[in-house]
Amino acid sequence: TEDDDPVAIAIYRTVEQGLQNALKHARARHARLRLAMGEGSQVRLELITDGQLLAADWQPGLGATVIDTWVDAVGGSWSLRPGDPDGAVLTATFGR
Repeated sequence: TEDDDPVAIAIYRTVEQGLQNALKHARARHARLRLAMGEGSQVRLELITDGQLLAADWQPGLGATVIDTWVDAVGGSWSLRPGDPDGAVLTATFGR
């Protein structure tokens, strides 16, 4: 609806896509989500998943494009890096 918060929607869709990618590509069994308020209206998200380690030669695909679209729509940024010792860590900052 018109009253929906675009940042809240972007956060929801980013987590949704991140979990879907972790299940599909890394066969993750566990995930941990951290949300924190930053300066002003910024929100920081960290999605940590287990499963197969993110490959060093990882190339963005459709899922990354979806995440990029949602995060960019609210003036945010995001990154994906290998987890320790396995899986991946998706970090995103939303808001201006």
